[in-house]
Amino acid sequence: MAQVAHDLSWITSSERDFLNRLCRLGTLYMKFHLIIERQDNVPTASNGHYWRALCDGLRHILADYLKELVALEEEIVANGKVALTHIVRTLEPYQTLFTTLHILFQDLERHKVHGCQILDVLHEHSNHGDPTCQSAVRELQFHCHQVFFRQLSSWLLHGLLVDQHAEFFIQAAGTTATGAATADAGGDSVDGANISTSTLKAIKQQTVRLKKDSRRQRQPRVLHSVSSKFLPSYIPNQLATKVQARPRICLGRVSQYCLVFSDIVVFAVL
Repeated sequence: MAQVAHDLSWITSSERDFLNRLCRLGTLYMKFHLIIERQDNVPTASNGHYWRALCDGLRHILADYLKELVALEEEIVANGKVALTHIVRTLEPYQTLFTTLHILFQDLERHKVHGCQILDVLHEHSNHGDPTCQSAVRELQFHCHQVFFRQLSSWLLHGLLVDQHAEFFIQAAGTTATGAATADAGGDSVDGANISTSTLKAIKQQTVRLKKDSRRQRQPRVLHSVSSKFLPSYIPNQLATKVQARPRICLGRVSQYCLVFSDIVVFAVL
């Protein structure tokens, strides 16, 4: 962490402590900014859609911090002089918040998590005693759950596995010799990061077209299985198996299980 130079004799010990606290915030902010910048500069295929959604949530959280800095700057310009203690007191809530986020991203990078594995790490950090920190982690959960539920709704409503980067808990396990054509056995692929309502309608039309094609031509059927490595801990294995085998029946139950652990999950269906 950055600190005030030790050879500044004209600074009192209390002022040095205050300035070091501000330096700590600046250092952590730069680390977060580098994480976001690194994600923006690499292809989605490198880290996947969940990491990109996570960084979008982090960017949204940091925006509030930047607003506080702008307000302090305007106050300093208007008054000409503002006490150091006032600046420290104004930014003090971000000390705990930035520390929590720093530990969270350290865990994510240390365990090299990918896809739905990010949801479990966020869930572990969501039970925080500080309401501000808890709200921030749930903000990150919200952004990642958007990707999760878009993938889930594509699978449950249309039988399409929208998972180009192997991030979802249902994954292709192989093929049978013959069978009806499926959406991921051949044909168009879908970018899971940009699935909107209009896109889902297009997916539905694509599914109908593929079913018509399958009547004329038999293709290998893609088999799917539940990947326990990517299954969020708050979704029971039994339910995940039912989702994989009989998707339409289990749509509401999966949504209910996720809402128990994250009351900010928004599940939009057609």
